[in-house]
Amino acid sequence: MPKISTVSKMAATYKGYVRRVQECAYPPTRIWVEASSHCNLKCSFCGNRKLPRQDRGYMDFQLFSRIADECSGRCSQFNLFHRGESLLHPRIGEMVRYAGQRGIRTRINTNATLLTKEISRELIESGLDILSFSFDGYDPVMYESNRPGASFERVLANILGFLEMKKRLGSKKPFTSIEVMEIANLPQEQVIRERKDFLLTFRSLPLDKFAVREQHNWAGLINHNRLLPASRIPCPLLWHAMVVFWDGSVLPCPQDFFGQLKLGSLQNSRLMDIWNGYEMRRLRCEMSNPKNLKRSPCISCDRILRATVAGVPVDYLGRFLSENVFGNSWISRILPH
Repeated sequence: MPKISTVSKMAATYKGYVRRVQECAYPPTRIWVEASSHCNLKCSFCGNRKLPRQDRGYMDFQLFSRIADECSGRCSQFNLFHRGESLLHPRIGEMVRYAGQRGIRTRINTNATLLTKEISRELIESGLDILSFSFDGYDPVMYESNRPGASFERVLANILGFLEMKKRLGSKKPFTSIEVMEIANLPQEQVIRERKDFLLTFRSLPLDKFAVREQHNWAGLINHNRLLPASRIPCPLLWHAMVVFWDGSVLPCPQDFFGQLKLGSLQNSRLMDIWNGYEMRRLRCEMSNPKNLKRSPCISCDRILRATVAGVPVDYLGRFLSENVFGNSWISRILPH
């Protein structure tokens, strides 16, 4: 998508958000398209372990292609992940390629436990734009306590193998990052020291970004005991994003893990009709005055308790600009190659 078009869409999105419009004259910027709600891990900070059996499944490729066809020329990015592990989907590479052919940038976040040589090559050759690894620990004790069922050494080897293949193939894509939640009962000085030692592992490899992430509470599902601002803000997701579960259910927000705010279904509606449909317009109206918000799960969500700049949550500004205006290329390498 041309940068001028992206900047124009960003301006329209910002204007729509600060004015709290109920009907948006522009399409959503990004969509979470849930390839799979199954996951092979049961992490304590994730709601997936509480997901009922009937809510677990894989998106049908025909449904996915219909979503991509409708979004072509409208939406900038598909996040091909949500409540589950996307690499469990047997056609994930085809999904990436299909979306790319329709001008849609693709992103996958993975725990990397299933990242074989074959899958690594498929992701690179399919044209995936962004790949982020969730790797929550700098040593076996820290990592394996946060990711029960996963092996620190094995998963790290998977990530290193992917980066080595990316380097060997001379591919700039996907833009690759490692995201860590530093959940550990350790002195901060020790965590910082272990972080530096961990990063040295990637010195000669094409890792594009490293980020320390903070826990969020999945709209009240998880208690992280973080100190947050006292006042609520309108959730910006309602003015720039949507979520599609594997079965075609459409939601306004990825924090709504169990689909309490279902807006409609793609089994009988078009995505763009739902984007400005009655339920979405009503939700935007309620969210415009968050002090009086009573709707669940929004009332329990920490994503509307955030510091802002120019009316926009601080953590959105850098991420949104880097991924949409600069195409990530401005971010310097974390270590010299």
